[in-house]
Amino acid sequence: MSGSNNRSSAPDVAAVVISLIALLFSLWTFSDQRRSPTVELLAPVVVRFAQQGETAWFFVQPSFANIGSTSRTEVISRINLRVIPNGSATGKEFLWAGLVTFPAGQEGPTSDNIEWNWAGDPAPLAVTATDPKSPVCYFVAPGWAWTPGQYNVEITATRSTTTDPLHTLTFKIDLPPDKVKQVISSGLAAAVRTS
Repeated sequence: MSGSNNRSSAPDVAAVVISLIALLFSLWTFSDQRRSPTVELLAPVVVRFAQQGETAWFFVQPSFANIGSTSRTEVISRINLRVIPNGSATGKEFLWAGLVTFPAGQEGPTSDNIEWNWAGDPAPLAVTATDPKSPVCYFVAPGWAWTPGQYNVEITATRSTTTDPLHTLTFKIDLPPDKVKQVISSGLAAAVRTS
């Protein structure tokens, strides 16, 4: 009889080991799915700028992509933009004023006299692994005017899952004198490439 007890304990040990492995795998999967999403903020290739009276306008389409393995949603609750003239220690904070669209045919990287259509107020952006976001945001700076030259642009997004913002994205733009003159005289936007 003692021989038969040894044989029946082998399947019991195997079942316990398999159960423990399954439990560990379940805990790892649960932990992995509960992690905060890893959202990347990606730079635009083209931006647009305008001047209407005493207010400078800036149009930018940042991209937010959830590159982590989590299925959780990250919510971008705020986007801040700062424009720093080359050689200046301080910059100008622009206010996120909303979302816009551009008519077909005016989305080119060197277009001028661009009109825009209001598409919505600033609103939180839900970013998932299967649904990245690339809103066309517009920002305004009352009491500030564009001048020809180079600028550093900083975009910082704030997430809802943590008080730490996403990393600050920095890129450069060069505003040629003819485009600055055109936006000031027309009140319409002009496009420039980023670098």
